[in-house]
Amino acid sequence: MRIGNFEITADKYNFILTETHEGKDKQGNPKTQVSEQRYYGTLEDALQAIITSGSKDALVDADLFFRAMANVRRQIVDALKEQEIPTRKAA
Repeated sequence: MRIGNFEITADKYNFILTETHEGKDKQGNPKTQVSEQRYYGTLEDALQAIITSGSKDALVDADLFFRAMANVRRQIVDALKEQEIPTRKAA
């Protein structure tokens, strides 16, 4: 599942969160950089890590923080819908 510049995959033990960044190599050419993989026991924990990461720069200003949190949540819901991943159990 992709959410912005994050990807969540899973093995039989964990949910694995990977973040990519666009950067440049030593010659100034564009390069995609991949962060270390982080492991979580539940999908909710991995999603919370994305929310925390997406809002940590906004912690200085409470209003900006809440807007950042709403934006990240909206991105998660949109990503789940685009990939046809249900967000609730069928009744």
